[in-house]
Amino acid sequence: MQEQVPQDVHIAKKIRQQLIPMIVQWEITQRCNWNCRFCYQDEHITEVLSTEEIQRVIDDFSELGTLKLILTGGEPLVRKDLFQIAEYAKKKGIVLCLYSNGEKLADPEIAEKVSRMFAEVEISILAGDSEIHDELSRKKGSFYKTLQGIKNIHANGTKVLVKTPVTRKALPSLKKLESLLQELSLEWNVDVDITPTYEGSFVPTDDFSLTYEDMKQFWVDFPQYSSLLMFPPDYANLDPNPDSDGLCRAGRNFCFIDAKGNVYPCLQFKIGMGEESSSSTSWAGNGPSANCGNIKEKSFKEIWNQSPMFQKIRSITARDLTICTTCDAFKDCPKCMANNYRAWGVIDIAGPSTCNKTATSMKLRNENFEPAGIRRTRNLGLKPRM
Repeated sequence: MQEQVPQDVHIAKKIRQQLIPMIVQWEITQRCNWNCRFCYQDEHITEVLSTEEIQRVIDDFSELGTLKLILTGGEPLVRKDLFQIAEYAKKKGIVLCLYSNGEKLADPEIAEKVSRMFAEVEISILAGDSEIHDELSRKKGSFYKTLQGIKNIHANGTKVLVKTPVTRKALPSLKKLESLLQELSLEWNVDVDITPTYEGSFVPTDDFSLTYEDMKQFWVDFPQYSSLLMFPPDYANLDPNPDSDGLCRAGRNFCFIDAKGNVYPCLQFKIGMGEESSSSTSWAGNGPSANCGNIKEKSFKEIWNQSPMFQKIRSITARDLTICTTCDAFKDCPKCMANNYRAWGVIDIAGPSTCNKTATSMKLRNENFEPAGIRRTRNLGLKPRM
């Protein structure tokens, strides 16, 4: 008897095949009321895009079938027109999500307005200790204001997700944070991947990323996150079936727009790339550019449908990734196309960054091996960009 496939799987597959930009993440500002020590933004520039330009792109979202719009920053609440933008998108039938540091939500009136507009709010807490949190945010008093903001949104009945980037500095305080959030009946997610900055500075990773010993302790303290494989859970579709594309939704049903209007398959394609132009070729000259176009120069609809990078992503599956299919970790590795791009300028050759992280996570499970991508890099004497 043939196994029945859930109906929602069929629906998801159809949506994926139709290349609908179901979810768009938009960095509508780089300005922020914090100045986090490990932030991937090199500078907090003033707004480049006007209200009208943003609304014009939202019209394209609506026409293309976008279901969810994530507004992020910087801190989105520093934009005076945030609620005007949110109201416009909501009237188009788009579900809204806000990424915030939560400090401004300590004001009950602002929290109430956010709850009316946004279906969900994701808020960052950097540590379980107020002094460590405030040291990391470089904003005295930010821990308690953020905590009050979370309580306000939660009391309004709005879905809240608390997020924590796991740093060496904060690690000893995270059990305390876990207990606090459990008392408040709040959902909590973590990210153990501290990235370089947009311009490629490794100061955040060098100063704040977990060491191997730190990671072992983290997994002991928080076994519920041991399946992360050092990546957030939505990075990859790890379906090993031969007919699966085995890649994430970036460039297929998801994209990222930065504060200057540049469109990327996802945020990770911008990390470490600096101000890459939207020319036809990548930084290495051997494939399409990850900067798919700018909404000041072209319509979002044109960029989504015609960008060479989007076309390239949609033409491949995981089994087209050079080297990956020969690797013992093929079914476990998140296969990050953005990491490949940062290393080689193309998306279909395994980048050492992903290989190293996968090797570490396998080692934590007592499975020592060398990924195929690392062997290739060493044997050929290659030097990846990142």
